[in-house]
Amino acid sequence: MDIFLQKGILEEYQQEYVSSLFDKIEQLEVIIVNDQVENLDLFKRIVHSIKGSAGSYELDFASLVAQKLEDFLEHASFCPVTQNSPYEGMLPFIDLWKEYLGSFNITATTRPSYRSLKETLFTISQKAEQKDHKVLIVDSAKSIRLLLAQTLMKLGLHVSQVGDPVEAIQRLLVEDFDSIITSQRLDKMKGNSLLGVIQNLPEIEHKPLSILITSDESIYGGPQFVADEVIKKDQFLSKKLTDLFQRLIINKKLGSPLESDEEKRKKLDIQSILVVDDDPDIHSLLKKAFEKEENLKVVYTSKKTEMLKLLQVRTFDLVLLDYYLEEETGDRLLKEWKSAHYYKKTPVIFLTASQKTEELEYIRQAGAKGILNKPFKPKGLFHDILKLLG
Repeated sequence: MDIFLQKGILEEYQQEYVSSLFDKIEQLEVIIVNDQVENLDLFKRIVHSIKGSAGSYELDFASLVAQKLEDFLEHASFCPVTQNSPYEGMLPFIDLWKEYLGSFNITATTRPSYRSLKETLFTISQKAEQKDHKVLIVDSAKSIRLLLAQTLMKLGLHVSQVGDPVEAIQRLLVEDFDSIITSQRLDKMKGNSLLGVIQNLPEIEHKPLSILITSDESIYGGPQFVADEVIKKDQFLSKKLTDLFQRLIINKKLGSPLESDEEKRKKLDIQSILVVDDDPDIHSLLKKAFEKEENLKVVYTSKKTEMLKLLQVRTFDLVLLDYYLEEETGDRLLKEWKSAHYYKKTPVIFLTASQKTEELEYIRQAGAKGILNKPFKPKGLFHDILKLLG
């Protein structure tokens, strides 16, 4: 009885909050439609407020939309000045909010599935992550972060930035970056110490190339010095960073943003793929994605037993594995394969629509090379696969 009472009270509070939230979203929409550049700070404050408060009312998806919109805003803030508007591409987020919150109206007869909402959110938020190579910038000074981000985006790199070293570690635990740039002077720890933590933390499996920015030359080459590259902090910082990344690209320490898919595939030697998914529609999509790839052999199966038999008698260069199979979850199946005597160190990429932190952690612990989020489109899919493998 008490549970239902509590549920009733929660729903009452939700209705009140949703009503006030609609007012905020309407305000955001007015700012976007009228291109009120002067209200950009207000726009950001409202979005941040929704991200923090919606979860308290168990409206987790509303909070998730706000988080994705903040990521989009962060990316847009580093775009070239030729961009038409700081709000360009944001209306789909507003529409998605409205669709979700409208289902809480007492007159609503249907409610969109959480999965379909997340799939829509994934699709529209991809615009904020179009670059191949990911760089994480860590600096307590926002002005330095902005300078570094603008410099790197001109080279065609995707940039994320944080001011807190603890937040940087949290990002690296759940997200792969090709390189990390940190200043030696940070609020909570020194930059070199941060790089040492990252280097020695086993949970961070993909170790990014580490770059330290410092004006203190005395720390160079010391016993605790772990940075792969060092840039002296002075008035030529932007030029030095550009020169460094161009050199890294030329020396293949970072893949060139101009490297073709054909060149990447040749370098990775991808000739055969095993697809394990019990959805025939996914098989059809993948066949369309791979049909133009010359000399690529792809085998499809929907059964656990058939997958294990194939892996026992054949060698594949890549396995695409669905997380939700009827017989078993993909992470458990991967662990079972790894314990078998015929296991080969074949890279595995998971196919999933899940955004649950717990399930994504299971996938990471199983040793996956990466994740392809459903839904996906055939066009560009093989490019995404090569990016994960590279």
